[in-house]
Amino acid sequence: MAKSGSTTTSKAPQLHPRNVHQGRYNLQALTSSHPALAPFIRDNPKGDATIDFTDDKAVLCLNAALLAHYYQIKYWQIPYGYLCLPFQGG
Repeated sequence: MAKSGSTTTSKAPQLHPRNVHQGRYNLQALTSSHPALAPFIRDNPKGDATIDFTDDKAVLCLNAALLAHYYQIKYWQIPYGYLCLPFQGG
């Protein structure tokens, strides 16, 4: 049982230092490998390029772009509804 007023912190798992997926996505490079991603790119309130991660079509397209860019998988397709999406319930 935690004492009143105490806090616990948990460290999120770290990616391996050589993992190519560290930090923000290079959306310009991903779009050059998978042009279908371009319509989903928007600026966030800070002015950084991003996608709407609550849009299942945008997330699906981002995954296709990642596979095309980093792994040269050009014709990947997953059935609609099979990608794990963020919880949107209340």
